[in-house]
Amino acid sequence: MSEERILRHCPDVRDCTVLAATGEDGTTVTDVLLLLADDADPAQDRTGRVRAALGSAVAATLRRVVTVPDDDVVTGPTGKVRKFLMRQRLLADAGAPGAG
Repeated sequence: MSEERILRHCPDVRDCTVLAATGEDGTTVTDVLLLLADDADPAQDRTGRVRAALGSAVAATLRRVVTVPDDDVVTGPTGKVRKFLMRQRLLADAGAPGAG
């Protein structure tokens, strides 16, 4: 449902994925991956709109909003985003412990 809310609030976002993980301190953190429409400005900061779309409970866990190109999104044979693999990739890119 979080993805649907983001898509309603951000008309220049073509698709999105919400990834929840456990932070270093044991709390839940949320990363949002955005796939933009062709005419969208990739430099625009959409964090405020994403935070508003998520609602207060999930917004409180928001760590970052990342715009990604289509070829950076890992999907399975049915086209669904492989959230576990995306979460691992984000952790590895951030140099987080336990990312391996």
